[in-house]
Amino acid sequence: MQYQINIVNNGPSTATGVAIADVLPSQLQQPVWSATAAGTATIQGGDITDRAGNVSFTADLPAGAGNVITVMVTGISRPVSRAG
Repeated sequence: MQYQINIVNNGPSTATGVAIADVLPSQLQQPVWSATAAGTATIQGGDITDRAGNVSFTADLPAGAGNVITVMVTGISRPVSRAG
């Protein structure tokens, strides 16, 4: 399973020190995620690759459609058992 989160700032000013977080679903086994910045957006500490656990980092995001933080999450989807 794979999903993508795109974070943009519609303005009018730069958003600095933005806390970006996503609690991953418990059904997602062996999850890893990566985050990349495009345009003039920046991730504190630089782009992130193959990080385990929940998504959590800080970024600066200038206004404008070309300034994007993209988070890609991958893992194995575990079926949910249903009693009955």
